[in-house]
Amino acid sequence: SVKRQLGSTIKPLAVYAPCIEEGICHPLTKINDEKTDFNGYSPSNYNDKYYGKVTVKTSLEKSLNTPAVKLLNDLGLDKSLSYLNKCGLKFSKNNGLALALGGTTEEFTLIDIASAYGIFKSEGNYFKPKTIKKIVDNNGKVIYVDKTKSKKVISEDTAYLTADMLNGVVNNGTARRLI
Repeated sequence: SVKRQLGSTIKPLAVYAPCIEEGICHPLTKINDEKTDFNGYSPSNYNDKYYGKVTVKTSLEKSLNTPAVKLLNDLGLDKSLSYLNKCGLKFSKNNGLALALGGTTEEFTLIDIASAYGIFKSEGNYFKPKTIKKIVDNNGKVIYVDKTKSKKVISEDTAYLTADMLNGVVNNGTARRLI
C-alpha cells in the first residue's frame, strides 16, 4: 500500500479536534489570521493571503495555516502527539509546529488516514483497521472472531463539532471544487 504525507489533512486530527476537546476553542472562537513568527518558524497561507479575525470553523474551511499553528502552539506538541498516537498515527516530536500543517517526514497509508478520521463518525472512538473480522468453517462454526476493542479518543460532542466543521470544508471550503 502506498504511503504519503498527510499535508493539511492532519489539521483536524492534530489541531482542531484536540483543541476543542481540551477547551482551547470551539468552532465559533475567533482567531487572528495574520503573518506570525513562532521563534523562527513563520508559516504562510496559500498565495500569502491573510483574512484577519476568522472563526476556527472558517480557518479549517479555508485551510488557513497561521491559525492552525497558533492553536497547536496553545495546545502543545506533546498533547497533539498523544491524540494522534491514539488514532494510530505515530509522529516524531522533531516535527515541531510544522506538525499542524502536515509538514512532516512520516508517511501513512490511506487505510491509516481513513481509520484515524473514523473517530469523527464513531462518536470519538478509534477502531484499529482489520482485514479479518470473522472466520467460519464449512459447517458454519465460527472459529475466529476479532475481539479488538475501540479506543476512546475524543468525546462524542467534539466528534460531532469537528465532523460538522469538516462538512463546511466540503460545502464552503477548499474541498468544494471536488463535489
